[in-house]
Amino acid sequence: MSLAQNYATLLKEVPVENVIEYMKKKGHLPLLPRVMRALLSAKDERAVVAAVDDTSVAALTTRFPDARFVIDSRIVGGYLMRRGAQVIDATYRRALVTMYKAATQSRA
Repeated sequence: MSLAQNYATLLKEVPVENVIEYMKKKGHLPLLPRVMRALLSAKDERAVVAAVDDTSVAALTTRFPDARFVIDSRIVGGYLMRRGAQVIDATYRRALVTMYKAATQSRA
């Protein structure tokens, strides 16, 4: 079993904040995308929501009360929710990339 799968299993039993703090201490935060994929590949119907920080997670708990939360600073802001094949990309990163592409293509 890979380290990412171990973290995914651990997230089923331990609060997200504790796992994230442990991953920070061990320098394993770059594994978060793989951990999220491992969580998604499990036969669990709960949503996995990636947010930029703990404040965002707190704000999203009312919208996604049964979800597992993952901190991912690469999304800049907003959230990315995955449940099975369903994906809601409400990240600032996606919005910024879309605006950049629109601005650079309109000049051509």
